[in-house]
Amino acid sequence: MYSFLRFETDMSVTADGKGFWKDFHFLTGDKSIYYKQYAGDAYVVKNEILKQYKKTGTVSGYLGFPVSDEVCMGAGCSIKTTFFECGDISDNLLDFINPPTISTGACPSLSPQSSEASPDFTNCTAVGNCDKRWFEYYTFYLTPTSGKAPFRFELVGGELPPNSVLETNGRFRGEPTADANGQWQFDVKITDFNERSTVKTVHFRTGW
Repeated sequence: MYSFLRFETDMSVTADGKGFWKDFHFLTGDKSIYYKQYAGDAYVVKNEILKQYKKTGTVSGYLGFPVSDEVCMGAGCSIKTTFFECGDISDNLLDFINPPTISTGACPSLSPQSSEASPDFTNCTAVGNCDKRWFEYYTFYLTPTSGKAPFRFELVGGELPPNSVLETNGRFRGEPTADANGQWQFDVKITDFNERSTVKTVHFRTGW
């Protein structure tokens, strides 16, 4: 995370006009800084993750702007993940063959008929949909299936697992629970552009 003021006078405007970016080239690899207007902070995307991000079209593509720097998601930081508005890119440093993987789900395209209906979402709404091993990092997307975008998610009942977060775009992620018999359920409200809302229970388990 970087203060935008440090780079404001030396950055280029993004193609969509919603922010700014700047490339840096180092012996240790390439880095780019992206800042979305009024979002608060600038974030760095680098190395192999940056290569994949550029293939998607960067901020004008389906992932949108970055919302984090690299986050350690594996034992010994063996997996590094950068989160974006509509998904994430993960780089397994122990995998020398395959490129970083891209996950999406936070910004689905809905039909006009679905947009007219009350907001609803899927994934993690039934026991067994979202299970992980007790020693694994995890990321799940609560995916809107109806309602008018943009959507907002919030916790309205129960408690999240320790060291986890539910982001407003429906991304639920956290660190290993260290609980081989962990079971959590909590209530999440989805609200759409028209301020219509629906509350559903989310289930998450960790085991062997």
